[in-house]
Amino acid sequence: MKRNKDRALFVLIIFITAWFTITKIQDASFLRSQYSAVSVRLKTGTVTEGDLKAALEKEQDRKSSSLPEVTAWMRIAEGKVKNKDLNRTQKVSAVIVTGNMALTVPMSLISGNYVYREDKKGCVIDTKTAYALFGTESAAANIVTYEKKNYIIRGIVKTDYPVFLIQGDNDRKEYSNLELTYKEEERGEALAEEFLFQNGLAADYVMIDGYFFGRLIYSLITLPVWIFFFFAVYEILRRYKHEKDKLTPKSFILYGSLVILIIIGYGILLYQFTGNPFYIPEKLIPTKWSDFDYWSKQFELIKNQIQQIRYLTPNPKDIFLVDEILKLCLNIFVIVVLHMFIFLYVRIIKI
Repeated sequence: MKRNKDRALFVLIIFITAWFTITKIQDASFLRSQYSAVSVRLKTGTVTEGDLKAALEKEQDRKSSSLPEVTAWMRIAEGKVKNKDLNRTQKVSAVIVTGNMALTVPMSLISGNYVYREDKKGCVIDTKTAYALFGTESAAANIVTYEKKNYIIRGIVKTDYPVFLIQGDNDRKEYSNLELTYKEEERGEALAEEFLFQNGLAADYVMIDGYFFGRLIYSLITLPVWIFFFFAVYEILRRYKHEKDKLTPKSFILYGSLVILIIIGYGILLYQFTGNPFYIPEKLIPTKWSDFDYWSKQFELIKNQIQQIRYLTPNPKDIFLVDEILKLCLNIFVIVVLHMFIFLYVRIIKI
């Protein structure tokens, strides 16, 4: 009876471990997809689409090899979107963009498409707003009114709060947030600073290397799973070697082939699900290995950057990133404890 209870507890722990680990990996994967650019938050002043066009033209004239894809946006915390036909109104966080909408708010596209830069008549709303205005989440192609202008719904997104996204309608509109995407992602932060300085776009700002944080958080979450996998492989091979004398040569080869196939198959599946977790950002690699203070300096810079983000005007995208960074150690600790419990249980109790 006790043995059955032990096995039931063991199965329950495996289920909890799998559920928690998969959930956190999915959260980290979502964060990584959302933070794939260098974010710039202007403390003072603003930029216009005209300013950005002029800056990009200068970069082309200089024949720069690292032209960024620039997205500028501003957020209006309280706006109202209306369905005139049904006389329904919904309070939203309005986001006005010039560029790639997907970089502005933590969201996932449910149906339709994001609005491209040249489309001044389209909009994107979230599922809650769609249901509030039309009684259904399938509201694409319907018309809503914002600031006395009609917009056609191009896409529906899932977010934690009501949103309404449109493209800016003229070159003179001012923006306080920038997202700079570079092909050389590892050098994105340095290239962004150079771009801002050479073109005089901003004097006082906070820069957030989204690619660095997104990739690092994802790698740190998936790393314990891979470490457990290697420990499990070692334990399986050790047990298999221990049983060598009890098996016939034919059985030894048969079971060995089966064990190797299982290990390789599970490793391939794990790689397909998590990718390569062994990621070391370039900014954490010192140019001289004798520079022993390098990592402490980098840690201080990262910590100061996070503190600056927290003191900025509340921004859902930045708040989400800071929350995930603060929860990172706890999530890793729980994943490690759960996996270690399984490993020790198998090692000591020998189920």
